[in-house]
Amino acid sequence: MNSFSQTRKPIADNGILNLQKWNFEKDGAIKLDGEWLFYWNKFLDSTVESNSNNQLHPLIIKVPSAWNNVSQNGFELPGMGYATYRLKVLLPDSTERMGLKIPTVGSALDVFINGEKIAVSGTVGSNKAKMIPSLASYVTYFDLKGANEADIILHISNFYHSKGGIRNSFKLGLEKDIQGGWENVLFLELFLIGCIFIIGLYHQGLFILRKNDKSLYFFGLFCFLMALRITTTGEYLINSIFLINWEWVVKLEYLSFYFCVPAFAAYAYYVFPLDISRIIIRISMGVALGFSCVVIFTPAEFFSQLLVWYQIFSIGMGIYGIVVLYIAINKKREGANIFFIGFNLLFLSLVNDILYSNGVIQTGNYFSLGIFVFIFCQSFLLSLRFSNAFNRAESLTRALNDVNVNLENLVDERTRSLKKANTELTEKNAQINAQHEEMIKLSHELDKFVYSTSHDLRAPIASALGLVNLAKNEKNIHLVHQYLEMNEKCLGKLDGIIRDIINYSQNSRLEVLNEKIDFEKLTENVLENFLLEGDLSKIKINVNISGNQDFYSDESRLFVMLKSLISNSIRFSDLSKENPYIAINIKAGNDNAAINITDNGRGIEESHQEKIFDMFFKANENNSGSGLGLYIVNETLLRLGGKKVVSSKPGMGTTITLLIPNFNSGTIPVHKFSSTSSSI
Repeated sequence: MNSFSQTRKPIADNGILNLQKWNFEKDGAIKLDGEWLFYWNKFLDSTVESNSNNQLHPLIIKVPSAWNNVSQNGFELPGMGYATYRLKVLLPDSTERMGLKIPTVGSALDVFINGEKIAVSGTVGSNKAKMIPSLASYVTYFDLKGANEADIILHISNFYHSKGGIRNSFKLGLEKDIQGGWENVLFLELFLIGCIFIIGLYHQGLFILRKNDKSLYFFGLFCFLMALRITTTGEYLINSIFLINWEWVVKLEYLSFYFCVPAFAAYAYYVFPLDISRIIIRISMGVALGFSCVVIFTPAEFFSQLLVWYQIFSIGMGIYGIVVLYIAINKKREGANIFFIGFNLLFLSLVNDILYSNGVIQTGNYFSLGIFVFIFCQSFLLSLRFSNAFNRAESLTRALNDVNVNLENLVDERTRSLKKANTELTEKNAQINAQHEEMIKLSHELDKFVYSTSHDLRAPIASALGLVNLAKNEKNIHLVHQYLEMNEKCLGKLDGIIRDIINYSQNSRLEVLNEKIDFEKLTENVLENFLLEGDLSKIKINVNISGNQDFYSDESRLFVMLKSLISNSIRFSDLSKENPYIAINIKAGNDNAAINITDNGRGIEESHQEKIFDMFFKANENNSGSGLGLYIVNETLLRLGGKKVVSSKPGMGTTITLLIPNFNSGTIPVHKFSSTSSSI
């Protein structure tokens, strides 16, 4: 058997890749790396024969690599321009339907095989005005129709990025191998994003309950940034979820990298505060902020040139981290060994990706895998720290009990000498009891929060994982897109729960503002959220706003309350009725504004009407909400000094009226949080 799988894989030589002895069935797909023909500032006609092409004096270029490294007539080519790449692939006699994995290029592409255009990415053009950039990574399939060779021609233009050309490998293979490989990559990226995001969300939740431990906050922030980075690199999954233009996708890619360095440095500082310099942390934050401002306020063709300098800075920070962690290990700091192992794997993957992105090595991107291993190690480290803290508390309690048992004998023997010590011991005992009671209280609050939120979070997560498994095994690309859209809805549900938690947190912490309110604009902004999501397609909305008085209140809090009430009416609407509707009536006066939300939905049982504003209350298990919406409405209403009334009949509908004070006098009421509801 003459199989290349047992020897070195063939590479392109002088524009020709000989695969006549390559067994696609046994050896699988192959990268089209090596020497391609290169025509600078020319769009070669795909119908022109090879002999005539030689008269155009093509250059030889290594693929993958940026064309910035190519010299023509003694001068290095600039990043801005356009060119044609050409490769002739000699194929075996019997070739089935083929597939081509097309990576992202810089930054628009047309693909021709044997004179037929089979794929496009963006719009190529000979100048900036004629081209449209794109970050598309996808697969395409084609039949050779009996031909034993494939003449591949690529038209590439770049007038938006500092580097142009092909910086990732094309891959050729049988349709099943190309499709399977792409699905595996998509599954891995979705899996990493989901895992890292959930870990970050978990630690942010812990930080809300333990605000004195800032390492939890920065670790959660680092996880969120890494999840964002995976969506803006590799297969660029963000393009499959959101409609974002090319410029902002690149900006998000750079910003996620820039901010992750100071976020990680701050996390490491709060884990090892005695070993890491606070000055280094401030420097990292300042450098990241400076580079990020350049990214935000300048085009990609400028800020992309500065990436290498931040990569050098990141490597310097990594070397500093290795030295500090080595010192921490020698000082026997808790968890230093685990942190050191995870950090070294992350640092090695970062160095690999930096060298790969600059064309120094041809290995591939492994930063996402390094992130996952590191985050797993850190999660274990944080769990270990919590466990040790509880063990120390138990040891202190046992020691205190032993002292109390022997205290009477000690008092008899040394009454005078231990009188002062006994007083000090009693004071310490009182402090420990107070701390113990506080720990019990926090534990109860944590149990309630974790139970309720985890119950609501697990359902969409389970659905998302199921859809990922379906997408993994599905060969139909259209069905894969449908699964991704369904996955997006599941993640949207998660996002709604998280927004409810954020609204509750902000309502408790942020000051009440005094702003002039335009109820028509406010209502329009609220309804736009639901129109974009398609929630109002079958429900008629009636809006009536009256009153000519100037009304002042906190606009963001009014927005949250109005959105929550309308969302609640939509959730419990009765679409089986002939004319389901929601009526929004707002009347502003000198002293207050009355906001009335009426619907003809399913209504509320009388026994539940006093409980609907309680935290995590759900009238039935089929309720898909978080159980926080109306609770946040009630707490927000208390902050504004307002009142409410509920009127509802099962099967008939519900009316909720809010009475909001007018701050036109400039006086903002001060109300502390309370779970007690008020009524008109």
